[in-house]
Amino acid sequence: CQNKLYKEAIKNLEMAAQKMPKEATVFYHLGVAYYGGGNNQKALRSLKQALLIDANFKDAKEAKRLIEKLK
Repeated sequence: CQNKLYKEAIKNLEMAAQKMPKEATVFYHLGVAYYGGGNNQKALRSLKQALLIDANFKDAKEAKRLIEKLK
């Protein structure tokens, strides 16, 4: 059941990322959803993208922590 929720979240966040390619927060949440869904490679890519867009966005510290965990 939880995996289904991640799939739905990922689908919605991927659409949001396409519509808002300069929103670091969208890429952060997409990365967290990928991580929760078990796709660590995509999680890492999305989290890094969030930091490229804005290295100081609200959840930047958490994004960096998760990136270190995924390495």
